Amino acid sequence: MSTLTIVGAGPKAVAVAAKAHVAERIGLAVPEITVIDPHGVGAHWLAAGGWTDGRHRLGTSPEKDIGFPYRTELTGDPRIDVEIDRGMAELSWTSHLIDAGTYASWIDRGRPQPMHCEWAAYLRWVSDRIGLNPVPGRVTNAEISGDSWRIRVEDAISGAPRVLSSDALMLTGPGTSERRFLQHSNVLSVAGFWARVAADARFTGRVCVVGGGETAASIIEELTTHRVAEIVTVAPTACLLSRGENFQENALYTDPEVWASLDAATRRAMLCRTDRGVLSLQSLEIIGRDGRCRHVMGSVSSVTAGSAGPVVHVEHPGRTVAADTVIDARGADPSWFIGLLGDGARARLATAAGFDPQGGARRAGFVAGIEGSIRRDLTVDGMDPTLVLPTLAGFNQGPGFGNLSCLGLLADRILGGIVGDADGLVSVGARAVSDRA
Repeated sequence: MSTLTIVGAGPKAVAVAAKAHVAERIGLAVPEITVIDPHGVGAHWLAAGGWTDGRHRLGTSPEKDIGFPYRTELTGDPRIDVEIDRGMAELSWTSHLIDAGTYASWIDRGRPQPMHCEWAAYLRWVSDRIGLNPVPGRVTNAEISGDSWRIRVEDAISGAPRVLSSDALMLTGPGTSERRFLQHSNVLSVAGFWARVAADARFTGRVCVVGGGETAASIIEELTTHRVAEIVTVAPTACLLSRGENFQENALYTDPEVWASLDAATRRAMLCRTDRGVLSLQSLEIIGRDGRCRHVMGSVSSVTAGSAGPVVHVEHPGRTVAADTVIDARGADPSWFIGLLGDGARARLATAAGFDPQGGARRAGFVAGIEGSIRRDLTVDGMDPTLVLPTLAGFNQGPGFGNLSCLGLLADRILGGIVGDADGLVSVGARAVSDRA
């Protein structure tokens, strides 16, 4: 293995590149990593990415940074792994604040959660220190050619295409922020909502927010600062749920070794309880204090245009919600990357996942099959060349791999799994570049 291409320059890409950079610095052999992103490092935490305005608070503790939990298990040699941890500590959230001269004030203010833009600034600080310069382009197709990936990239400015070749492909990110139920001026995607906020638009009347996770929470928090009459949330749960952040939950995210011993139903329930469709305690406190917020349980089947505005149709128990504005805040689509794959790659992935595209099964079955095929190194079993899907690794390998809860361990699994020799010594790593076509 000599090359790994990562689509998306978010925390996972930065964590992998940073750990490989440290490994290379202490003398371990490393191949090249190319990171591709049209907006640069940390874009989904900035307004440019369409998922936020950058001013809302991170739900995860910032100490769970790109090196957490600082128990490297990359080489099997404790002396080398501790040395890597020391190098990663130089790239920690705390080191970032010390470098900026703001560590003391952050402590004195009670260690507040950083705003999304502050988290993006941290990721960019790490990237600068390790020399990570993403290719400024958008991946439009990834197809298998022989024993490697052929990745078509369109330049972010000119649109000019080029093709990269890679031994392994890692796909990250939440997918598009432009999804919405209906093409209507008052039915907004996440990106459409934040674009209006950036343009100083003020929302009034009744607003319906579809979704019950952190994406919805940021939108609801913003709406509480507007002169709206009512904020109605629609989600499948009986009420908006929080992740309690108790010790046992956190420990399972940090150290997922016990995860494999749990049966499938328990793992699904745990993911739903702690990661999908849940809000931070800080968000729930803000929402709970505002009497304009009301919740409706159910799944949205469609949104139609009514005479007075959009109408949300809610299944189970069948009802409608009329609103002046509807915001589709369902959040990330874990299967977004399937449409990126070429026909050959998609067919091979379907085979690896035990999914028959001609069998009439729903797309959700495809995703579940992929989740069940993810190995310890976060690659898809049966895929050749290598395909790394950390965002779908939670079900099989541990709940923290799909989010920000154990980025250092995520990097260990990916780098240690791509290539390793018989003695357990690392023979992989990264040197991120942006000048290869």
